Amino acid sequence: MFRTLFISLTFFFFLSPLLADCDFKTGKYIRELSDPSYLKKIEIKIPKSSAYNKNIIKIYASKKNNISSNLKKRFYASVIAHYSFGVCEYKSRIRQHGHQKDHISLMHNGQVVRSLDVELKTGNIMGVVNFKLLLPKTRGGNNEILASLILKQSGFISPETFEVVTEVNNLKHKMIFQEKSEKELLEKNFKRESAIFEGDQSLLWSYMNFKNFELEPLSLARLVNNKWFLKGSVSQKISLSAFSKLQRSYLNYANDIDKNLYSLINPNNNKNEIFPNFYFTLLSMNGFHALRPHNRKYYYNPFTSNFEPIYYDGMIKFSDLNQNLFRHNLDEILSIAFKKPLDKNFIDKLIFIANSKNLENEFFKRIEHDYKNKDIFFKKSILSYLSNINKLDKIIKNKSNLFETKKNFLKQLEIYQSFQQKKNVSQEIVSNIDFIDETYFVHFKSGNIMELNQKKISKLISKNVINKKRAVLLSNEKIIDDINNYTRIVKNFNGEIKTSKGVKINILENNKTIEFIQSKNDDWIFIENADILDWNIKLTGIKKNKESLDVNNQNFNQYGLTGCLTFYNSNFFNINLEIENGKCEDSLNIISSTGQINNVIIKNAYRDAIDIDFSNINIIDSKIINAGNDCLDFSGGNYFLNKVSVEKCGDKGISIGEKSNININELNVEFSKIGISSKDFSNTKLQTAKIMNTEFCAEVKQKKQEFGGALLSIISLNCEAKSDVDHNSILIIGG
Repeated sequence: MFRTLFISLTFFFFLSPLLADCDFKTGKYIRELSDPSYLKKIEIKIPKSSAYNKNIIKIYASKKNNISSNLKKRFYASVIAHYSFGVCEYKSRIRQHGHQKDHISLMHNGQVVRSLDVELKTGNIMGVVNFKLLLPKTRGGNNEILASLILKQSGFISPETFEVVTEVNNLKHKMIFQEKSEKELLEKNFKRESAIFEGDQSLLWSYMNFKNFELEPLSLARLVNNKWFLKGSVSQKISLSAFSKLQRSYLNYANDIDKNLYSLINPNNNKNEIFPNFYFTLLSMNGFHALRPHNRKYYYNPFTSNFEPIYYDGMIKFSDLNQNLFRHNLDEILSIAFKKPLDKNFIDKLIFIANSKNLENEFFKRIEHDYKNKDIFFKKSILSYLSNINKLDKIIKNKSNLFETKKNFLKQLEIYQSFQQKKNVSQEIVSNIDFIDETYFVHFKSGNIMELNQKKISKLISKNVINKKRAVLLSNEKIIDDINNYTRIVKNFNGEIKTSKGVKINILENNKTIEFIQSKNDDWIFIENADILDWNIKLTGIKKNKESLDVNNQNFNQYGLTGCLTFYNSNFFNINLEIENGKCEDSLNIISSTGQINNVIIKNAYRDAIDIDFSNINIIDSKIINAGNDCLDFSGGNYFLNKVSVEKCGDKGISIGEKSNININELNVEFSKIGISSKDFSNTKLQTAKIMNTEFCAEVKQKKQEFGGALLSIISLNCEAKSDVDHNSILIIGG
């Protein structure tokens, strides 16, 4: 007879300091906690309210239009999220947001409201830990909300943005909630954590008594997430290599700033169309503010060795195209920005999204429910947007004088230095960086060489400072040499295959089989943009480990790869996979891919046997024997598993995390620490499970701050061990 068990803890449980204090189980409201329409109010209580109020008065009374950085003091606060089904309270720190005093406003009753930066120390709101609460006028109100949504649905990295009632020390005001460019933003846009860059604004606002923007020709880029840089030597190499490329693009812009304040910065050197497409989309919304280089943000994708734009601060206005901007007209901007017409498929995609009911529904979720003119605003905005798309497309197609202005690097550097000398700005130029035996040697253009540790290198690329003095990296050299790899051509295989130098390939075309053979423990295979139909793919590692494992201080290599065999942005149709003796963090890693895999067999995995992220995958039959960590690990996607048989898993038989939805018909686990784990807003449905010789049958819990509890439902469970369920999660057995 079936019975339903809501199982709480089976042993003593300590509440993690990262978890929010909610009066409901977050695992019960996985969908609702990702829907802004359920968030009714954000309340902020600042204990030291007198100090906080004095800080507001000092900013408001300041004679300068800029907000001085020393007035952006941090205050401890309690942030309370009021949902339609309950309340959560978070520990946090807040401070004034913004460079200028439009981010502080005097209300009719004499009280002052302001834009805030909020850092949650516990819990999250909409999966966000770091966010801004912005005065609507500073972002164009609902224009910003609609633009962020359009860009996200168009495939660009765009922050969660919505309107919310905010109450700060009992003072109510409507604000715009917008997440910051952090790890959580990348993951919600199906990206692995990597380097994030932005235009450096430190020289633009009242620097050394210069006028605002007087030093813009010297203002280049900077690293945003220096904490990621400091995690290890591999992330440092990725960041430095990417940063030197981006700096060259900014130097090219800075040389021609007088000709065009809205140049298209394309650090990918026209290898793909993502930046022209992004630029075009913003132009269609009159988002010229986001096209100013100091307002631009970038994600570096180590898988593709390319940059991707991150939307930020567009000051969008859905109306007819603005024909004149400062000292430039639209024709001038277009003639410099676009080298060729845009792809018709991309234009069609923009039009399809704008006309979709889904866009309208999602927009209405993100604005105040009592907003009376939401239908009129939406329809009028979309009509203007569509009209602008057609106008811009025609203008670009009819342009006959499309050109690119680019000088050689040495000439660009000469112009840059000349301006620096003219303005008498003290700033060292770093011409190269060597990395030898975990030590950095910085070469200055002056000829000097300085030895720096990783923290000082971090400050160089995140603050443009060395030892408290201005310094800027401008190198035409490869800061870090690229990994030696080969692009392999396989007949009738529709996809790009790259491997490390030592990998051997055997191809049996008659039965469509590819066998990869490692010659070293750290050999890897990367398959990208593939449509794989009816192939058998095998990987054979080194059975006897004659050499010690070359384990770096991070679990990925310079391409961001954790897998011996990695599939990225690929589609599977009726394929079989077999891997033995993989000595990587993941023997098999599948990322941002879709389709069906018939059979997976993996034996003797050094760590995880299978790791699948941000994908929609069906696996008919999977068999794993002997894995150092998890046998199967799923995150951030939708998955169906028909039959899973695993044994001798060092940790979990199957691990589901980071907001995954998964259905499993049959699971058999033997000799593992945990049979099945559902974590971090994951919803797992399991029909039948036989879990033997494990310490725990099941684990259901929140692990990471940016998520909440999880749900695990098992219809039929054969297991004699106990289960571990935290207070935010739900385990249902039998119903």
